[in-house]
Amino acid sequence: MQGGQLSPDGLWQWNGTEWVPAQSNTPPAAAIQMSPHEGSAHQPSQVAYQQQGAPQQIVQSVNQIPNEQSQPQLIYQNTQSNGSLIAVGVIVGLVILVAITVVLAGVLYVWASSLAEGNTDGNLTLISMTAEDAQGSPSWETDDALIRVTMIEGTDLSWAAISVQISIDNGALVTCDKAEDGSGDCVLVQFGSNTDDQDWSAGEGVTIKENGKALCDTTTDCAIEVTIIDTREGKIIDTSSAIAS
Repeated sequence: MQGGQLSPDGLWQWNGTEWVPAQSNTPPAAAIQMSPHEGSAHQPSQVAYQQQGAPQQIVQSVNQIPNEQSQPQLIYQNTQSNGSLIAVGVIVGLVILVAITVVLAGVLYVWASSLAEGNTDGNLTLISMTAEDAQGSPSWETDDALIRVTMIEGTDLSWAAISVQISIDNGALVTCDKAEDGSGDCVLVQFGSNTDDQDWSAGEGVTIKENGKALCDTTTDCAIEVTIIDTREGKIIDTSSAIAS
């Protein structure tokens, strides 16, 4: 290789032994400012370098930044609508739950009220009565003892606030008064631990007797239904039945 030969890029020169930086009187490369691409505010200019006396080389540095129109669009999923649907679902569920609770409360109230037909003085206390055949058999007489009714449990019942009625063989209702006050077709004779007070208490009872009229005769047994009514509330306290035979 002959000395003084330049490298293809013109930056090195062979001195016969090694490559050394080229000593050139060529003026420095002239920078030519290229106008920006029209319509792109963000596109950088292109710079071309031309070296006199050497093959033309263009070093182009283009770091194009996409303009706003060509930038990819970011798509955001609207989660607010999903959140609104969830909130509406929760509210509807709560409304349904409240409605079910109200319905169940009403059912329980009706059930408790039916069990508390024997309630007096506003207390939720059950009255339990039992009826059985009285001693002796019905006859043509008009003072036969028919059946006995005993309070098994419950609060005291004031005699002034109750009415005792009987129906014989599904016949018309007949009201029975206490023996000392009775003027109807049947009377109530108390028995138990305390028959002098004004209340009917648990463990006490009454014997229902004819009072001047033969309600049952000897031809057949009498099916007697006894109904005890709270005259202040107009409610039935208890209904029981027995056979007088």
